[in-house]
Amino acid sequence: MLTGKLKGGSIVKKEEKMQALRLTKKEQKDVNKKWMEFNKIIVNAGGAPLTESEFLHEILRLAVPKVKINNSKQMYLEIE
Repeated sequence: MLTGKLKGGSIVKKEEKMQALRLTKKEQKDVNKKWMEFNKIIVNAGGAPLTESEFLHEILRLAVPKVKINNSKQMYLEIE
């Protein structure tokens, strides 16, 4: 089992899985806006719209492998 310590001192075990993610009002608004933009394009192209959950899962699937951290402990996305 792998464990790690978070900034606040909490210990996280690898097998613990997140079941929910709380978003700020601004994050909710930003996600909703982008989700609606994407669905408009998808529907106009004759496709079925994504649920908000499907949209966020796809973002995570695409982004998580590209997340990096620099020596200053700042996260960034490495885009090819």
